[in-house]
Amino acid sequence: MYSRLNQHAEKGKEDGLYISCIACSGNLWVVIMDARTGFTSKVFLHKEWILEQWDKNYDITSLAGASNGSALVVYVQG
Repeated sequence: MYSRLNQHAEKGKEDGLYISCIACSGNLWVVIMDARTGFTSKVFLHKEWILEQWDKNYDITSLAGASNGSALVVYVQG
């Protein structure tokens, strides 16, 4: 499923679309992509930081980004 998600995101990027919202429940993903977000590129959190959180047994349950470059990531344990 993850590979299909990545393929859709890459295809959207080629078409000038950017992810404005993403959610997952029970391995079912919902991705909203829009050309009118005002975003100019995809910006991801540093891989090292994410891996550190995973090493502490945290999982990402939600994330959001704003057009000013700020981001919010929700991590949970358990």
